[in-house]
Amino acid sequence: MNVSWPLARIRVLPNQVEIRVLFPLLWRRFVLWRRDIRRVTFHSAFLSTGLRFEHDSPRSPECLVFYAIPPRKLMRRLAEMGYPTEESAA
Repeated sequence: MNVSWPLARIRVLPNQVEIRVLFPLLWRRFVLWRRDIRRVTFHSAFLSTGLRFEHDSPRSPECLVFYAIPPRKLMRRLAEMGYPTEESAA
């Protein structure tokens, strides 16, 4: 699932990442617990770059990509909070 603002919102907390997506007439919420996130990587498509969350959460889409502006700022924030990211591995 590929999502972006303004039809999706992301909230980064110490123990979880919450992504809320606006489907027709209602918000759907996906919670990725820190323990379920294997890695966050950059994902490029056409003219934009997003963050791909590789995770083991059975209640969230297997492929979950959030397009943020700017994506590096969000990746840096995730790394600062201790999530396994490309930046924390570099």
